[in-house]
Amino acid sequence: MKAKKILSALLLVSFSFLLLPTMILAQPIECCQLGRTIEFEGITYNEGIWVGEAACGGATDMGASCPPTGNQDGCVTPKWGLICFVNTVNTVVDFSSFILITVVVFLVLIGGFTIATAGGNPENVNKGRNYIMYAMLGLAVVLLSRAIPGIVEAFVG
Repeated sequence: MKAKKILSALLLVSFSFLLLPTMILAQPIECCQLGRTIEFEGITYNEGIWVGEAACGGATDMGASCPPTGNQDGCVTPKWGLICFVNTVNTVVDFSSFILITVVVFLVLIGGFTIATAGGNPENVNKGRNYIMYAMLGLAVVLLSRAIPGIVEAFVG
């Protein structure tokens, strides 16, 4: 029973870390600056460039060859919304992974400390093992969530 409550709380926290930044970052925009290199429909959009429907952030109209090789400030493309969406998903997953891995490390430390200070008490040893077990389960969820941007890119592009 207690395991279900802990797992439910862990999943709720995980989803809140995914949904809250997504809602914040999903404000109407005209363009976005890419946080990492994205390949979309055979075109590579380099990290740091601006992508939009109109010239913004230094973007210039490069037409169908957007972006050609070289150092571009940005580009104008009709597919900018999908590219910015993939960029947002990448940003949210990176942010939530960092937070959740920090929580995992904290739980492993608490579990180790609980086992070390158990003094042979089987209840405390079991409690420490549970902390570590749920931390490893959380780590597995975080590692699986790293696949979300690839899944989104597969559906979108």
